[in-house]
Amino acid sequence: MKRTIGVMVGSLVAALALVAMLIPKATPLIEDVDDPYWQMWREVGVARADARTVRELYWRAEARATARAFPVPAKPEIIVRFDPSIGTVARERLKQAFEAEVRDAARGPLKSSVALVVGVDTQMRNAVYRQSTVQPEGPGEPCMVLIRATGPHIERLAIEPTRRLLGTCGFYAAFGEPGPPIKQWLRDTRAFAARFLRVPAAFAGDSAPIDLARARSYYALLEVDVYGCRAGRAAACDRVASPDPVARLQLEGDGPVRAGRVEELAHYEPGVSVLASGVRGSSLVQQALLAKLAEELGNDRFGEVWRGTGSLEEAYVAETGRTLTEWTSDYVASRTTPYHAGPGVPLLSTLMALAITIALATWTLARASRAMT
Repeated sequence: MKRTIGVMVGSLVAALALVAMLIPKATPLIEDVDDPYWQMWREVGVARADARTVRELYWRAEARATARAFPVPAKPEIIVRFDPSIGTVARERLKQAFEAEVRDAARGPLKSSVALVVGVDTQMRNAVYRQSTVQPEGPGEPCMVLIRATGPHIERLAIEPTRRLLGTCGFYAAFGEPGPPIKQWLRDTRAFAARFLRVPAAFAGDSAPIDLARARSYYALLEVDVYGCRAGRAAACDRVASPDPVARLQLEGDGPVRAGRVEELAHYEPGVSVLASGVRGSSLVQQALLAKLAEELGNDRFGEVWRGTGSLEEAYVAETGRTLTEWTSDYVASRTTPYHAGPGVPLLSTLMALAITIALATWTLARASRAMT
């Protein structure tokens, strides 16, 4: 009998050990990037990142100086200016696209002036054009979209379908100047959650939820809070609505920004936002957050939030009775597939472990039965 019990205990221990072997290690929220390749990439990229920082500071200063050169219009109007070297075809194409988007945003009388300025940058590399949005500093000033095209691409310059020309300026065209708290929120977050008034046409018909598990990669680090929010973390949902520009800049762009300059870059000319050349799925979730909020509330109610004297959180609670964190959690859930951070057991591994455990238990009981007889 003692031998039988010993065999059963030994079999059970072996089965549990096998199950433990089949269970994968705890899955981090985002893939671990602390490996030799990453470290080498960081070291090689330091000089390039510093050069990028200098270029970025220059571009933002140039964008703000260009915006300050505009006179304040007597009434809301559309302003379009081109560098003389840009051909007639490209001018007409961009002008028509810009004016059409402004009319679509306003859907009635224009609420605030918007301007499009297209120039040439002969020093820019690896891009057809660079697009920035410059929020106005004072009352009545236009919200400006600044495009810098590279020399070889001037004549065939066209806007990618994954973009909107207006960017954050779409909200100015539709709802006028924001109240002081919303204006400060836009500056504090570099308007990252307000990059579109309406989702670009390339994504408008895409109603399929974004599969976060399949999208996990280095690039997902830039949208880590979307993953955290989908996993049920309230603090991450708060950061989806109000992203930290310093945290984002530590990973954005051509290379990691040197720690000593990230604060300088994050807070220099916060009213200037540079739009990325492409929009990935999980990034789109964050960039289109305010667009979805405006769509759900409707123009009248959202206009009250936009122009109000309270913060975005306070205004949303006053309008709906719900917290913005709750709404953000529901919004992220509606646009993504379920994502569970932390330990997990794949279904196939579970079934295999159960099958082996049952087989071992059956074999043990059979041997015990024969021993007793």
